[in-house]
Amino acid sequence: MAQEDGSPVTSSPLQFFPWLSPGMGSPYPTWLRELKSEERGLYLIQLLYSCANHVASGSIENANIWLDHISQLASPDGDTMQRIAAYFNEALADRMLKAWPGCVRGYKSGHSGSNGRRKDGSYY
Repeated sequence: MAQEDGSPVTSSPLQFFPWLSPGMGSPYPTWLRELKSEERGLYLIQLLYSCANHVASGSIENANIWLDHISQLASPDGDTMQRIAAYFNEALADRMLKAWPGCVRGYKSGHSGSNGRRKDGSYY
């Protein structure tokens, strides 16, 4: 999609939810968690895209903030988009942690792993 001047259209979650900008803390209004499934899904896609860009650019602090925001809306037990977002959130966190090899070992010891199972043996 392009604007009239030919430049690409980009949107950011900050256009719709400016209080979620990096460094603003984590004041999650309850209505944000009560979004309709379609609205929440679109918002999660935007958050994941922004987070992936921060991870790819090595902006660890900003990526961590976005991971936190995503984790407030994503759930391995939620609707389809919440489940997908939860898995991508985990994958982005794993990729970010690879920068700290000593940290990954500690994280993996209590981590469910990529086989889709929880610690208790049940599946997501």
